[in-house]
Amino acid sequence: MGGSFQASSIDIYIQWKESCETILHCMARDESGNLRNAQITLDYCIGNYDGKFVWGGKDFTQSARKVYFHIEQYGSLANLHADLINTEGEWVHRVINLGERIINDDGCLVFQLGY
Repeated sequence: MGGSFQASSIDIYIQWKESCETILHCMARDESGNLRNAQITLDYCIGNYDGKFVWGGKDFTQSARKVYFHIEQYGSLANLHADLINTEGEWVHRVINLGERIINDDGCLVFQLGY
């Protein structure tokens, strides 16, 4: 199916376990059109570098607070919001569009590092 996951998924939400991990959950359509439970642990593919989200990093949740998910711009952006700590010890609000690198591959959520 490919493409950003939110176009082919419903009931999208995150489960945030403070200082532990953040998991993206949804019901994703497979190639037959059936909905399947899908999830991906975002800490395996997103990190925090000096208060900024980075794709291909790891364990951003360990240095984050106030983590939440919101679909924005009429469904075109699947944004993860969080306050991330930088090297100065300051908390900075950041946003990353999960649809940039998380895709629906036949009903499974998959991290795609590059295009």
